[in-house]
Amino acid sequence: MLGLGHEELLNPKGLDDNSSHWKYAVRIANVISERSDSKGVVVALNGGWGNGKTTILNYIDKLICEKNDHVIRVHFNAWVYGTEEELMRTFFEKSAQHIDKNLPKYDKSIYDLIYSSVSDLLPQMGIKSSGVFVSEYIGRIMQSGVSHELVARLKKSNKRILFLIDNVDRCSPKVLQLIFRLVNLSSEVDYTTFLLAYDKSVVIQLLQELYGSHSEKSAEAFIEKTVQVPLELPLIDQSFLWRFYFKEIEDALAISNMTLTNEQTSQFTRLFINAFSGMQISPRDAKVYGNVLLFSLPILKGEVNPVDLMLVEGLRVFSPKIYKILRQNKNTLISKPTETMSLFRDSENVFDKEELKKLVDLIFEENPQMSRSGLTYLLERLFPVVKTLSYDYRIKDRDLLRWEEEKRVCSRFYFSRYFNYTILDDDISSGEVRELIHFFSRWDITSTPENNPFGTFIKREHLPVVIRKLRNRANEMGQKESLALIVALSQKGQIFTDDNISESMFSLRTQVAMLIGDLIKNIPEFERMAVIKDVYMRSNSAGFIINLFYWLPLKNDTPGHPGFSEEDIETLGKYLGQRLSMLLLETIINKQEIEELVNIFIKYFGREETSSKLKRWIERQPEVLPYIIRYFVPSRYSKQDMRKGDLSLTCYEHLVEHIDVEVLWQSLTTFYPQYACKPESFPLQKIDGPENVDIFMRQFSWFYQQ
Repeated sequence: MLGLGHEELLNPKGLDDNSSHWKYAVRIANVISERSDSKGVVVALNGGWGNGKTTILNYIDKLICEKNDHVIRVHFNAWVYGTEEELMRTFFEKSAQHIDKNLPKYDKSIYDLIYSSVSDLLPQMGIKSSGVFVSEYIGRIMQSGVSHELVARLKKSNKRILFLIDNVDRCSPKVLQLIFRLVNLSSEVDYTTFLLAYDKSVVIQLLQELYGSHSEKSAEAFIEKTVQVPLELPLIDQSFLWRFYFKEIEDALAISNMTLTNEQTSQFTRLFINAFSGMQISPRDAKVYGNVLLFSLPILKGEVNPVDLMLVEGLRVFSPKIYKILRQNKNTLISKPTETMSLFRDSENVFDKEELKKLVDLIFEENPQMSRSGLTYLLERLFPVVKTLSYDYRIKDRDLLRWEEEKRVCSRFYFSRYFNYTILDDDISSGEVRELIHFFSRWDITSTPENNPFGTFIKREHLPVVIRKLRNRANEMGQKESLALIVALSQKGQIFTDDNISESMFSLRTQVAMLIGDLIKNIPEFERMAVIKDVYMRSNSAGFIINLFYWLPLKNDTPGHPGFSEEDIETLGKYLGQRLSMLLLETIINKQEIEELVNIFIKYFGREETSSKLKRWIERQPEVLPYIIRYFVPSRYSKQDMRKGDLSLTCYEHLVEHIDVEVLWQSLTTFYPQYACKPESFPLQKIDGPENVDIFMRQFSWFYQQ
């Protein structure tokens, strides 16, 4: 289909023989074939570009060819000739050859008669001005008696000539003027019919360049002097046009081996018709759109949302200005995740609403012919952030996750694919993800960390993308690859913990924990506890296994895929605590993980055991002491950030409830003796300054000695 020319836009044997264009062509062909008048006549078919003029000419040509052999057809594409001399010579030579081919043999052919009458002029072509040369060339032919001989031969053979001249409106002004002069003079020859196809408004504009910018009447009079029968292109029935459009779309999907769900089909049809039904789109536009889909659908198959892609490509074909605006304004159209979002809060996304409004207003200004409601509906589907301009619509972080899973154009990870037709260097294709999953279906879970693909042939900079893509495919995986992935991720837990936004749902560490939480659902229920315990033992990263614990699926969270019960979580929490106790003696715990670890101890161990574990930890890593105290200090939020407040009496009492304060006091006097003296007044954090963790030890000292 990609090789289909514009002249084949509609197939009379295929799509719809009952279309208005086909019926119209039948009537014109019948009139031309059945003419009894010998006078020459010029017929003009007027219509906009892409609305089927060429199609009707082809229909007429085909109909006359099949039904009537007394009409000699000369099909002439005026657009392909760049100069007046070239067009004039070709017109007469091609016409003569067609005529001679369809008439009985004579001693001298029409071609020979024409050539002999102008042969002495040919060496002057390119020397004389084109206007003078053309006038002399035509004059010689008309005065030489060739036309009288042609009429005599046509009459004797009971033949007529039909000249079908297409693309008149695509010529240069001078070539266009010559065509009308040729037709005007040649139509004086009996038994000839000239059928021209053009957009009259374009022809008038071109002729105005010759006659002057204010001479529209002169240009129109020039046309009327030549054309005796002006015809208008019939309006295309909208139902037929839409059938043609959707036939093109169905063909593109079939060739790309793609199938839309019923829901996707309904979404696309509704959005496509609402957005583009008000525009002056033609069958040629439909063919162009179909060819574009034949290119883009196979390239991006499986890499983008097909409905979004077909809608974006619709804008590219039918409204290139909108397409260009969208392509150049990713930052305004795409909502980004909040970096300070807690694991347990779904934050609203912040964006420049004023900038967005300016952009949408520009889109409407550039395309006044599109239905405003249809265009709004389309923009809101492609970029939901546009909804915020019309009503109270809030974009949450979970929306961004869903759009990414659906490979939507409104996802920051997929936007560029729709406009570049390629996977960027910092991205990976869905095909590569499938290969990775297949690799893990064969990976030996007893392999050493050196043979683990994470951190080896999967580069660190690609890990965020790989993890996101694996999450999107987690529910499609089987038990074997799910278990292999869980083991591989736990072996390399430490490489997922150096994220700058460790508490965000979009941090790498959290995404890995969520992935394992999804994969564990593919493991038989009776094996899940053992798998998680094995993960705890394999990983040397406290932050990694703590984060994983928070994202284990619960029974009431996963209908159809039972998660862990409260009893299971209690058991795993205690097991996690014991594993953390071991890690305290083996590794240095990051500052960001200290309070998470304290929380596990307090939640799953009694006061005495917690105090004992913390004592051993502080002895090995004294710098954790202020952060243990900090755990009991509440956070305070501002528009700028989230930070800790001050240790209040209530907070101190809460600390005493869970930890033996003597353990903390002895540690403070041993490792931080400078804070053992009772302050004269209660020390406070500076509201505007950076947080000072040493203040927490001074506050603890003040309460302890009260």
